[in-house]
This record gives sequence, structure tokens and C-alpha cells, in this order.
Amino acid sequence: MHKQTTQQAPPLEHLSVLPAAHRLAALQDWLYEEGERRLLGGIFEIVGPQAMRGEHDQIIASAQRALRNEGLPEEMGIAAAIVLWCEDVSPLSHHNVEALFGPQVADWVSNSLPSRPIEGDKERWEVALATYAAAPSLCQSLRMALLWGLLDSQPDTEGHIPFSYREARVMEQAAPRLRERVLGCLEKLLLDDSQPY
Repeated sequence: MHKQTTQQAPPLEHLSVLPAAHRLAALQDWLYEEGERRLLGGIFEIVGPQAMRGEHDQIIASAQRALRNEGLPEEMGIAAAIVLWCEDVSPLSHHNVEALFGPQVADWVSNSLPSRPIEGDKERWEVALATYAAAPSLCQSLRMALLWGLLDSQPDTEGHIPFSYREARVMEQAAPRLRERVLGCLEKLLLDDSQPY
């Protein structure tokens, strides 16, 4: 269950003075603490992001390997981690990403996330799909690598498969080999799921 976090997180600007090699890990720590703090004061006990940190680390590691295997820039692995954290842990502004990791990483992160918040799951999902379809090819490859990370580290998570399949299908400009691998895996899982027991 969610446990209360009382420690104050440092202002994000303090992270920018750290050596570059330590910024990503420090950002991760700060975001997870911030994600826990955001849950304080709610009327329901909720499992906080710290409980998902190990799973997130596996998804990110697998996504980063997939990006390296495609010969894509190393900095895309940083962007992939930040995209996952922004979606599942705590939001982060374009300005803060740029201050910590430069304009290229900030652009990859911004172009890999849905363009605007939408209320209601169905409408939000459709807007997200349109955003992914219009994203630059490197950003589609980044998202495809995150899908691969999810499939590689949590293959038994059935609930996400139809959504992941729709996402992968709209990203036609992603790295071809990676897209083919993700779609093949999802199609097999969808087929297996449709077989009677």
C-alpha cells in the first residue's frame, strides 16, 4: 500500500548542477519522490510509483537496448526513460528536461508524449494515437522501444496488448526492424489470446 513520504524533494533546478553522468539517476529519485508526494492527502490509499519502480527499470533497460540495437543515438535512451516517468510517475516540463539534458532530448520527450491533456479515457486515447502517428520517426522509434520494453519485461500483462497493438500500428515511421518485431510479438499474443482453452 501507499506509504507517506515526508522528505521534501530538492527543487529540480538543483539537479542541473550535478555531473551529467548522475543527472538521470538523480532525476529518477526526485520524480518518484514527487510522485509519492502527489498522492499524499488523498482519501483513498493508492499504490504509489515507488512500488512500480523495479518494473519501470526493467522496461527502460529493455527499451534502451532496443534503441542501441537499432543504432540510434545514446541520448534517446535518456529520453525514453523520461517519457516513461512522465507518463507513469510524475510530469516534467519541456523547460526542465532541456535544462538537464539539452534541447534535443527535450524535443524527443515532448514529441513522444500526447500533445494535450484530455478528460475521458476514450477521447484521450484517440488524441494520443493521433499524436503518435504524427510524431517524427525518431520519436516513434522511441515509443516503439518502450512498447518492446513492456513486452520484453512483462509478457504476461494481457490488458495492455490491444492498446499496444493499436499504438504500434499507427507509428508507421518507426525503425522498421523494431516495428516489425513489436507488431509480430503483439500479433502472436493477440492470436494466442483468441484461442479457446
